[in-house]
Amino acid sequence: MCSEYLTDEAPLFSVGADEEHKEELRKFFLGSSQVFSDAFLESIAVQEKICAAVLDYDAAVFHAALIAFDGQGVAFAAPSGTGKTTHIKLWQRLYGDRVEIINGDKPLFTLRSGRFFASGMPWCGKENWGCNKTVPLKAICFIDRAEQNSISRLEDNREIMSRLFLQLVMPEEHRLMVKYLDFANKLINTVPFYLLRCNMELSAAQTAHDGIFGIE
Repeated sequence: MCSEYLTDEAPLFSVGADEEHKEELRKFFLGSSQVFSDAFLESIAVQEKICAAVLDYDAAVFHAALIAFDGQGVAFAAPSGTGKTTHIKLWQRLYGDRVEIINGDKPLFTLRSGRFFASGMPWCGKENWGCNKTVPLKAICFIDRAEQNSISRLEDNREIMSRLFLQLVMPEEHRLMVKYLDFANKLINTVPFYLLRCNMELSAAQTAHDGIFGIE
């Protein structure tokens, strides 16, 4: 799962999964019809700790499907089941090799010298679509299902924030929550946000592309 991310460089921080954390997760998933293995619970525990730790380094984990189009990152965000995976597959069908899936579920956003970048992470969804690459973050696009395709630039920061909070992995510790809010505020004021209302036809990818990158 993490072999592509191995490095000989010194770590910025280290995390681990203790039994108490795994037991909390086991109780959380108790109502599920599935039985989760120790390895799965350990993976989730480590993921949660990484999500909290990266906030100290001007970074945050985002629930989205991240693609690179001609080397520029676009993150598509929506509640599970809305169709993020289907939508990025449409981009691949329409634009071929110009599109690369960087992470299918939980990319990492970082702020460097006033610019936002997006990177792959080992946790990339059930399809396991992703790679260890970093790209400039061109745009974030929320997806709503609709019969007709349309895209608009979001200008209302309150609407952006309300949608954003559903996708960012929020910390529990107050100190980290302050960092989280600061990061979210910088993200909103730096990166363009869009709302794509779309169906599952190939034209949905065309609509999204033209709204974000312009008509070619």
